[in-house]
Amino acid sequence: MKIPEIISILIIASIALAKSALLSKYDSLAQNQAGVVKLDDLSYNELIRTPERDFGVAVVLTAMDERMKCTPCHKFAPEFHLLAKQAKGRRSTNKNSIVFASLDFMDGQRTFNDLGLNTAPSLFYHPPHQLNGHLYDFNRNGFLAERLVAFLNTHSPTKFAFKRPVDHTSTVIALVLLTILAVFAKKNWNTLTKPFIFSKWSWCMLTLIIILTMTSGYMWNQIRKPPQMVMTKNGAQYFANGVTNQYRAETVIIGTIYALLASTIVILTISVPKIQNTGRQRAAAYLWTLILIVTFSVLVYIFKMKQPIYPFRLFV
Repeated sequence: MKIPEIISILIIASIALAKSALLSKYDSLAQNQAGVVKLDDLSYNELIRTPERDFGVAVVLTAMDERMKCTPCHKFAPEFHLLAKQAKGRRSTNKNSIVFASLDFMDGQRTFNDLGLNTAPSLFYHPPHQLNGHLYDFNRNGFLAERLVAFLNTHSPTKFAFKRPVDHTSTVIALVLLTILAVFAKKNWNTLTKPFIFSKWSWCMLTLIIILTMTSGYMWNQIRKPPQMVMTKNGAQYFANGVTNQYRAETVIIGTIYALLASTIVILTISVPKIQNTGRQRAAAYLWTLILIVTFSVLVYIFKMKQPIYPFRLFV
């Protein structure tokens, strides 16, 4: 074997050792920190900026200090740790292809300033040998680990799997509540249960509740898992931009508006005509018509705020 070939082999071997040493260092730190390495400015630069890094890094820049009052940070942290625990576990086949890390604002203010970040949490995935990371969109994807796995699998050369641990607590609670409800219904069959089942108004109200729940976006929330709201520098944001995206708080607000509109229509068509006094009937009609117009105008204003380019108008 010629000397140049020996030198090349030695160089390649030294690089490989350097890579494994960097991974081993942060894996050992992760084991002592529940699977997620806590960084500061220096360790962040070492982990992200090392050109020889042959593994990906998922790093969340957060603000866990109570003085920062970052509710989304505390909400996302358990999901991030849960994913890190599975991805770096013994059964994971790709545990050597990624490191999970976090950088708190109190420990990395210089990094926050360099990245131009003024909100938290912000999560980046840095593929192997790449300094620039891919930013995870919390507003669109939410905080659940399932959405984060899909994001990682989109940008990572290796694929990760996530299986949420089964929580039997909710199942047990549901069974207990159903048992109590069944016993209560049986004991009060003639006084409550039977009249409720055979009343058309009971089914009308149940149907109306289901319609309002579904039209307000409940199933969309169950599928997409959006955040409750988003904190910005101007305060809490309850309405997401665009008509194809929403927050959970927005669903509650829209559902309440729909319920008020439906109730107004029912009152105007059923209750108001039954008023015997002509003057009171006319006043009730004017009042509930005004409530209908104002409520519908608020709904139109919300749609206009979400999609400014659409020609929504008030009081039409």
